[in-house]
Amino acid sequence: MIAPITPERSERPKAIVEKEETMKNLVPVFCAGALLFSLAACVGGETPTGSASGSPDPGTSAQEPAGSQSSAGSSSQQADGSAGGSQAQPQGTEYTLYIGMDGTFQEYPMTYEGELDEQGLVPAEAMIAGMAELTGWNLDLADEITSGPGGMTVSFADTCSIFTGPPDPQKEEFHVYDAGELAATILDSIQHTLQYNFVDPEKGEPSSLDIYYCDAAGESITIPGLDVTIPMDTPYSGLAMA
Repeated sequence: MIAPITPERSERPKAIVEKEETMKNLVPVFCAGALLFSLAACVGGETPTGSASGSPDPGTSAQEPAGSQSSAGSSSQQADGSAGGSQAQPQGTEYTLYIGMDGTFQEYPMTYEGELDEQGLVPAEAMIAGMAELTGWNLDLADEITSGPGGMTVSFADTCSIFTGPPDPQKEEFHVYDAGELAATILDSIQHTLQYNFVDPEKGEPSSLDIYYCDAAGESITIPGLDVTIPMDTPYSGLAMA
């Protein structure tokens, strides 16, 4: 006959069973801990890698705009400096041309960029050259304009429009109808221009500056076709035509 199974041989010890159950319960805990440790290691390793790969650093980012502002400020100062330098440079000397006759004149502001005379004024020759350029008249001079206690003397060359007549074509704004009108306009305009540029109206009377005219030979001026002579030894006082 088969012997019956006793409880001691058919059942496992209770202590072993409990230990196995405890180990089974700890396995998930160990796995979770290992996973957390692995994640922590990965996260910790990525941080320096991110910086080394060129991730923006707050300190560096904050400094870059500052550098940009500094460059912008430097450019602005250079621009201001250039502008200041331009303003400091001489821009020429202003003077006024007076074109007309018989006491009626139109003013034309001009700028001269050459050397000034010993009085710090625009040379008289430059004013007459400016008038010629403005009007289109030939105002060639035979010699330098002389000045002294007695006034100023203007010597005209034979090519001057006073002797050759109006230019062809004429500028519409300065159109004249005959040689007499042209001569009167030229002589009156030069006289008024010299007087009002060389005598300050606030300090003296411009008309007190006498203006003398003569031809290339230093003689009195005779205008062709007109019965008019302008004495070289008498201050000009207007062109009196017969």
